[in-house]
Amino acid sequence: MSWYFKKLLRLRHRTNEQSLQQAVKKVPRVDYARNAWHRLIMPKHRFIYWQVCNNHLLTRDNLRKLMNIDSSLCPICENEIETHNHLCVDCLYTKRLAAATNSWFGNFQWPKDISELQKGTPKAAFNLRNQLQNIEVTTRQGIM
Repeated sequence: MSWYFKKLLRLRHRTNEQSLQQAVKKVPRVDYARNAWHRLIMPKHRFIYWQVCNNHLLTRDNLRKLMNIDSSLCPICENEIETHNHLCVDCLYTKRLAAATNSWFGNFQWPKDISELQKGTPKAAFNLRNQLQNIEVTTRQGIM
């Protein structure tokens, strides 16, 4: 039996449905959740997008806090320190992807920073074009 399952068995007498409902209510809702967990996005890309939006992706600036690494520079362009914002917005590779996306979608505005990435397109649920743009941005973040 796994340690996780054993832990759940030990906790079954301490929790009930009401306490679980209360725990869920305490968690604040975030605007980017709808974009991140869209059903047309691959699960791997959803997870990476979620990590980017929550600043949990193991970029070199975050790795440096945990362990000693040789260089904090972006391994792709080697011009700047690899941060979430650099990797998802400022890197030359990302700018090329944005240009390719722009040629496909027409006049598409790539996010300028992580906060814009989190916002996504506000009315994506009502407009197929906006849904596709959100899916494209999320997928691009997932494959970087």
